[in-house]
Amino acid sequence: MIQEYMNYLENIKGYSPNTTSSYAKDLHNFVEWARYNIVGARWSTITITDIDKYITAMSKAGLKPATTNRHLSALSGLYRYMKREGLINENPCHYESR
Repeated sequence: MIQEYMNYLENIKGYSPNTTSSYAKDLHNFVEWARYNIVGARWSTITITDIDKYITAMSKAGLKPATTNRHLSALSGLYRYMKREGLINENPCHYESR
């Protein structure tokens, strides 16, 4: 899924290779975190609570707010892409729905 999203960002949205590389790293970091912190994690089962826990973990790890925001932006963009493509029903990064 991450590679398809990176292709979309680069080829359709015109993002630079550096930006897509950074987003890919951020998303892979989330996948690793989810693997160890969310039982049975799949893109379609991640919740807003899981996203909150991830943000908290990044903060506790000492990441700067700008870095945390970039991670959240990468996740949010991926979920918007998956929703637009009909791959998921809910975007757990959509904080307005709280």
